Amino acid sequence: MTNILRSDNKRGIALAILAAVCYSTSSPLSKLILGYLIPTLMAEFLYLGAGLCMLIIFLIKLILKKRMKKIEMLFIDDDKRGNGIGSALVEYAKTKFNVNKVIVNETNYMLIIFI
Repeated sequence: MTNILRSDNKRGIALAILAAVCYSTSSPLSKLILGYLIPTLMAEFLYLGAGLCMLIIFLIKLILKKRMKKIEMLFIDDDKRGNGIGSALVEYAKTKFNVNKVIVNETNYMLIIFI
């Protein structure tokens, strides 16, 4: 569980740094270009650029989501837990269906025992 959280944290930190770099460079670049364009046209280009970037991000996420194979729910009876059934099912899904992600409820404290 901690490995999953750590990888998400690294990705979040990288995206935050990228956003800060883009934000800090947009003002000087805008001033350079603004010398040649009227302010209204410059604003239109900025909004158009932001919209295109969001479209690209959406398409990339859509493509990656289609490639991702995941288990969204896995229920084991209370009296059957601790016998390795869940682990065996996850391993079977990995080998048979190329599952590469298991989504769990973050309030599921039994997950710590499962992992």
